[in-house]
Amino acid sequence: MEVDELAQFHATFFEESREHVRTLEERLLELEARPGDLELLNALFRAAHSIKGSSGVLGFKAISHLTHAMENVLDDLRESRLAASPGLTNVLLQASDLLGACITSASSKQRDPDITEVVAALDAAHRGEGHVAAAVAKPAEPVGPGTLDGPRVWTIVFRPKPGVFALGLNPALVLRDLAALGTLRTELLVDRLSTFDTLDPEQCQLGWRLELETDVGEAAVRDCFMFVEDVCELTLTASEPAFALFTPLPSAEDHVLAPPTAAEQAAAAKAPTAETSTLRVATDKVDRLVNLVGELVISQAMIMRSLQDVAPSELPRLREAVADMERHTRDLQDRVLNIRMVPIGSIFGRFRRLVRDLSASLGKDLHLATVGEEVELDKSMVEHLADPLTHLVRNASDHGLETPEERVAAGKPAAGTITLSARHQGGNVIVDIADDGRGLNTRKILARAIERGLVLEGQPLSDEQIHELIFAPGFSTAEVVTDLSGRGVGMDVVKRSIQGMNGSVALTSTPGQGSRVRLTLPLTLAILDGMATRVGESTFVLPLNQVIETLSLTRSSPIQQLLGNGEIMTVRGETLPLLRLARLLNVVDDGANNARPLAVVLEAGELRFALVIDELLGKSQYVIKSLEPNFARVEGLLGATILGDGTVSFILDVQALARMGNLRAESTERVVEPSASPEVTV
Repeated sequence: MEVDELAQFHATFFEESREHVRTLEERLLELEARPGDLELLNALFRAAHSIKGSSGVLGFKAISHLTHAMENVLDDLRESRLAASPGLTNVLLQASDLLGACITSASSKQRDPDITEVVAALDAAHRGEGHVAAAVAKPAEPVGPGTLDGPRVWTIVFRPKPGVFALGLNPALVLRDLAALGTLRTELLVDRLSTFDTLDPEQCQLGWRLELETDVGEAAVRDCFMFVEDVCELTLTASEPAFALFTPLPSAEDHVLAPPTAAEQAAAAKAPTAETSTLRVATDKVDRLVNLVGELVISQAMIMRSLQDVAPSELPRLREAVADMERHTRDLQDRVLNIRMVPIGSIFGRFRRLVRDLSASLGKDLHLATVGEEVELDKSMVEHLADPLTHLVRNASDHGLETPEERVAAGKPAAGTITLSARHQGGNVIVDIADDGRGLNTRKILARAIERGLVLEGQPLSDEQIHELIFAPGFSTAEVVTDLSGRGVGMDVVKRSIQGMNGSVALTSTPGQGSRVRLTLPLTLAILDGMATRVGESTFVLPLNQVIETLSLTRSSPIQQLLGNGEIMTVRGETLPLLRLARLLNVVDDGANNARPLAVVLEAGELRFALVIDELLGKSQYVIKSLEPNFARVEGLLGATILGDGTVSFILDVQALARMGNLRAESTERVVEPSASPEVTV
């Protein structure tokens, strides 16, 4: 296969290789806690082996060279010729980082980074230089009469099944991998070959009897068959080295792969796409599909609106047809949106390495715990979470958690813990970043805020209000700027990023016990279930998952005026802040259609409040259209949508409305103005 033809497989190779690199990093970190876990070691070896095989076929020499060196060390660990140690793990992690850099360089057609130093370190480990060997040698495997020392000869009978070609697999690549392990001799088995007139070129009818002289164990030999073991007949037996019976194949030189034939290139290039359990689809294709489903939802709403003008005799049949379409549309929508959903654990795993590195650089004993990794979120949102979570984890490591000495003196375990957790709550996903550290220094935050002019000296502020000041742009209490903190850009970035995803950020802290940052995020940014409302001549949509109940307001409604302009109302013994939507958004409301206004009880995180509107118009599904690309971000609005009659309506941001109304968790505890009437005309 020509180079240009191979290029079409590069994108698949790069994507799969990046996944294997993530596997390498995650499993290496797990290996520190479970150094002898054979399952982990096998997973590590498979990841390196997969990259090595594909990179050699596609001609990425640096990647092939590096992964071959990693493979040697990982095989030594599996066979107990080396013992896992922090030093060896560091070398393998450096190799994993460098491998990621090599993949990035290859994908952008840039010059390969220098791998010489890391490969030399891996080779030294492979030769047993500078690393402690296993204290107890692994018992030799029984291979017939007696036990063998030194090289072994493996006799292998390998017969691929007839349909192996249809899976994009090339048995010849197995022989090349075996040749890289030592000296390989082959004999072709043709006893099942059809006659010429019945020969099917798409069926594999050949087999091989092989002799491999090598010093590696059975596990390494079997790994060469990892991609074909389910579609072949395979037997392995070991014996002492004997006289060569067959013509040897050329042995692969250390770190160098012989150029594959055109047939091998074609088969190997097809192999990455032979998976049947998953299908890789470009994100932009999924996005276009989501947009089309959104347009279908809008069209369905327009049809429902048009039914109001249809002759009464036609209504039953049309309503039934539209109801069927609605069911199918909802099912299609759910399935399409589900395509974009990925486990949040795919991003949680990245922070194990970050915490490990921060632990070393800060001189602290830091551990990371994760909960709810199986919770699913829209892929684009998971990707956008990377930066905010990185800031929060670094902040907790640097500012939140104490040194081992400080923790022991405070009666805590020497090791500090950062916990990343995720869970569903209604139609949202709640992501918590918590630590068991010292908590926020309220007095220090307030002093710095006064110094910077963010608040006035003597201004009465609750602890919660003071803690919120750390989200101000440029705010920092660090005395010295370091590589990790002190520039005042972290928490501001977090807040803006989360709000950009239509989410909210809440912070709680207990002195001496730790802090928690809670991120509340919608499941998706594409479509929401909402309730349409009217204020004056304007229509607004409220996210249905934040609507608790609706109440009819009358002149006898128990509404009370607070100090200033605030209002509260009591609902079944619970006191709720009251906001008027027309006042918040400066909506013109002449009161002509305001005979019986309503209050919608809403939930914004841990806060509940009531919102005054004029009328409820019904609930439906709404396609969210962002305002920013076409206009600008507007405080209080998530975006816009198109209604069934073709008009545009705005979708309300409940958390933003609470902020605009200056509501806080303790807002219902304010004292009622003595002169205010307990009942106010609405």
